[in-house]
Amino acid sequence: MGLLKESDMAVFHALEEHCLALFDSDKTKDVTAIAVSMMQREDVPIHFPFHHFIVPAALMTAAAVSRGDSRETLASYLDRIRERAETVPGGVCGNFGVCGASVGTGIFMSVMTDSTPLSGKTWRWNQEVTAAALTAIAALDGPRCCKRSTFLALKAAVPLVNDRLGLDLVFTQPVCAFYPLNKTCKKQACPFFPEVTA
Repeated sequence: MGLLKESDMAVFHALEEHCLALFDSDKTKDVTAIAVSMMQREDVPIHFPFHHFIVPAALMTAAAVSRGDSRETLASYLDRIRERAETVPGGVCGNFGVCGASVGTGIFMSVMTDSTPLSGKTWRWNQEVTAAALTAIAALDGPRCCKRSTFLALKAAVPLVNDRLGLDLVFTQPVCAFYPLNKTCKKQACPFFPEVTA
């Protein structure tokens, strides 16, 4: 679990700009489409802490569309998300017992509701969404897959986010196109593997 390099920080900023470009052009509420678009970038490897940002950024971009937020508002939210996501180390799933993708759902909820450690019901919402995402991720054995965890976290988060925040975000069940790059892919044991989703 090393510190992020300057080149890694540049990718986080590029992902932030990627979300803003999607917001400008697409106006989709489909968190799956937003996340896949980010994960398809050549500078995003199969596994890396960038996914700790991809999850909350996808949720926030779709939420901004759902709420009719301005580009400036979304940019401010994404900046706060990036600052927090950059602090979640790589390998926390195996070393700390909490996947960074699930942490990402809590980052989204806390930023969206402007929560602090002293908040009331929104403090609870942060824990609920993180717990739901982590429970979904933990239902499968390792080894880890950042793509699988991203999809599972988003799938678990969307119903809770919609219920608590009155939004209409969409999760579309993906068919994974990333598995050829993952040497430890679980294949048929993954709910997003092509043969499983067919």
